[in-house]
Amino acid sequence: MKGLKYSALIFIAAALFGCDDSKSKPVDNSTNSEPAKTAPVSNDTQATKPDLSKAQDKYISEAKRLLPVKVNEYSNLVDLYKENNSINYKYVMDVSKDDLDIDQSKKVTADALKTLYCSDNSEMKDFKNAFPDGAIHNYYIKDEMVFSIHLKPADCDAK
Repeated sequence: MKGLKYSALIFIAAALFGCDDSKSKPVDNSTNSEPAKTAPVSNDTQATKPDLSKAQDKYISEAKRLLPVKVNEYSNLVDLYKENNSINYKYVMDVSKDDLDIDQSKKVTADALKTLYCSDNSEMKDFKNAFPDGAIHNYYIKDEMVFSIHLKPADCDAK
């Protein structure tokens, strides 16, 4: 499962940054002619929710166009979705539980994903702003979740 670390790192980098066209298309929020259909807002964090949802939807739709994607010889990314303010990835692994060292695979994968997630570049900062509750990577064998890795922006402060 050594390849899982490198494949996950490469795929996540491609999925997160390869689809980002935010630099090529300026965002104009003034074209929305319909008023928001929400109750009046009393604090600034709720006032940014429509923009946050729009950014999240953009990331999700761009990445979903690539699915399913083979991450390595053992894993495929088959779905991604948002839940609250996090992005959730679903990977299906083509190995048996007996052939997988779950603890070691989880550690190696988590380390690689954290390195990428905590990288200091503008694309990753934009990504973390769009999904302030983080990224959840769920790994399945058949229909059973084998392990899950949840990364949050605060994890980057605790290096």
